Amino acid sequence: MENNNFEETFLAKWISGELTQNQLADFEKHPHYKQYVKISEATQNMSLIEYDIDNALLSLKGKVKTRSKKVKVFTLYKYIGIAAACLVFCAGLYLFTFSNTIYTSSIAEHKNVVLPDGSTVLLNAKATAEVNKFKWKKNREVNLTGEGYFKVKKGSKFKVKTALGVVQVVGTEFTVNVLDNELLIVKCFEGIVKVDVGIKEVVLTQGNALQVYNEKIQQWNFIKEAPSWVLNNETQFNSVPIGYVVTALKRQFDIQILEPENIDEKLIFTGRFSNNNIKNALYTVFSTLGLKYEFVSEKEIRILDPTE
Repeated sequence: MENNNFEETFLAKWISGELTQNQLADFEKHPHYKQYVKISEATQNMSLIEYDIDNALLSLKGKVKTRSKKVKVFTLYKYIGIAAACLVFCAGLYLFTFSNTIYTSSIAEHKNVVLPDGSTVLLNAKATAEVNKFKWKKNREVNLTGEGYFKVKKGSKFKVKTALGVVQVVGTEFTVNVLDNELLIVKCFEGIVKVDVGIKEVVLTQGNALQVYNEKIQQWNFIKEAPSWVLNNETQFNSVPIGYVVTALKRQFDIQILEPENIDEKLIFTGRFSNNNIKNALYTVFSTLGLKYEFVSEKEIRILDPTE
C-alpha cells in the first residue's frame, strides 16, 4: 500500500470496522500497521472514572441561590469516544504521511525504484532503499543496505547513506554495495562521486572504484558501461575476503552455507560468478579458493574442512 494511494477516510473506516476482508489483508501488510494497532489498543484501554451525576446535581442545586436558573448536565462519554477516534486517526495519518518509504528486493531479484525527482536506483538481490518523500526537495537522501545502482538526475546534492559511510553526488551513475555492514564497495560509471568514510574523503571519477574494509581503503580502475550484475547477471569482486563472498552467494540463491571453524577468514577472492546457476557459481568461487564443498540438501551447502 503506497502513500500516494492512501485515502484520508481509510483509517476512519478501519477504526469503525468498515474495511472489507481484502482491504484489511492489504492494510496488514503496511510497515506501520503494528503501530496503528498499538495506538488503537491504547485508546480502547483508556478507563473513565465513573461519575455520580445525580449527587453532583443535588450538590450543585444546593449552591444555586436563585431558582429561576436551571443547570444543564451534558453526558461527555460519547464526545470522549469521538475524540479518541480522532486521536487514533490523526496519529495514524501523521505516521503514514511523514514516515519513510521503504523499498526492498527479494533474493535473486532486481527491483527498480523511481525516486521523487526522477532519479532511479536498481536494487540488487536482498537490498533495501529508504527515502522520505516529503523532505526530498530539500534533502535528497537514500538510506541503503545491500547493493544499488543509482542514476541521479542533476539538481541539489544527492546522498546515499550506509552503515560505513556517505556517498555524495550531483548527477551521475554509480553503484554502492554494503556487505554485512563491514565492507563497502563504490564504483563510478559516470560523473563524479565523493565518498566519505570518516577516516578519509575520496573523490571518484568515471572508471574509478573504491573498497573500504577494516578502515583500509583500496582503489582500482575498471572499464564498463554498467555493473556486471546488470549487464550479464554476474557478481564480480576484487580482493574480497571469503565471508563477504559467501554473503553475496546467499543473497543470490537463498541458500545456507556452513563453514568449518578453522577456515581461513583471510582467503581472498577476485573474480566473478554467475547469478543464474548455483552449481556453476559455487564451483567458480570455491575452486578458485582451493576449497571443497558438498550439498547437504538442495538449499544447504557445507564447506569441507581444508585440513581433512
